[in-house]
Amino acid sequence: MQLNDASTSRMTDTYWEHEFDKESLIGSDLSHRTALSMGSASSLAYCTDEKTITATLSDWGMSSSVVFDCKDTSGFIAVDDELIILAFRGTESVVDWIRNLKIRQIEVPYGKVHSGFSEALDAVWTDSIEPALRAGAASGKRAWVTGHSLGGALAIMTCARAIRWLQVAGIYTFGQPLVGNRVFADRFNRAFGSSSHRFVNHRDIVARIPPAPFYAHVEHRILFDCDGEVLDDLPIKPKGLLGSEAMSEEDFAYLQSNLESTNVGLCPRGSMPKLAVPEGIRDHDLEQGYMPILRRHAKEVERSSAQSHR
Repeated sequence: MQLNDASTSRMTDTYWEHEFDKESLIGSDLSHRTALSMGSASSLAYCTDEKTITATLSDWGMSSSVVFDCKDTSGFIAVDDELIILAFRGTESVVDWIRNLKIRQIEVPYGKVHSGFSEALDAVWTDSIEPALRAGAASGKRAWVTGHSLGGALAIMTCARAIRWLQVAGIYTFGQPLVGNRVFADRFNRAFGSSSHRFVNHRDIVARIPPAPFYAHVEHRILFDCDGEVLDDLPIKPKGLLGSEAMSEEDFAYLQSNLESTNVGLCPRGSMPKLAVPEGIRDHDLEQGYMPILRRHAKEVERSSAQSHR
């Protein structure tokens, strides 16, 4: 049996049908409605048709947009009178991405970050990302930055690079891998801790790599259990529970060498609970894993609000 990665189960004809509510971006507080809007933007970033992306963003009430695609780094920037939305596309083949992922880091002014993630952002930074964000910042626009999988890592790195001049309203990532070392994470948290929201679906395996101790996650995590309920009462680094922040280097090597086996467990010698790899891949999927949960929570809040006003 072949492992299912995100690209095989993605519903390619429904990127633009997900719920997006521009009014949910008026404030900056964490909300389920805002999470659904940002999940929809992350989903739209996977669309490969530029005209469809542009038309959808116009339907969403954005006055202008730019679609970027260079050296496998893709996404869009949308602008209106008050805000900017920047959304990055994630990796198309999760299994291949995990298999080929290296641990290498490079030194940057704010710590050490994954060299491959940095290079991916470099490909679109000078010509696309930085000019649009600086223009928006100069005119007082607030930025909403989002992405799924690798796209989430690029969202984090974008805000870190623009830490001195970008007015960030919210950072929403889904199934985001670890980006940098502890120095990077601490500096990021001090700057964006109240604005950064990192969603992790149950046993999402991508949210646990690259491994510790080289990497540390940024705040603030929102962890879903197997039923899609929010486990917001757990500490940031639960012991022996699903959603552990990062696997060990030994476990990571074991994972990479056994990806073709659908029965592989993480990990037999015990730094983490035993876990079937296919489940971790499935939980990482944006369309099948994250979006139904985000949609359900937003609808529950909407129903509760409607009942309270009766």
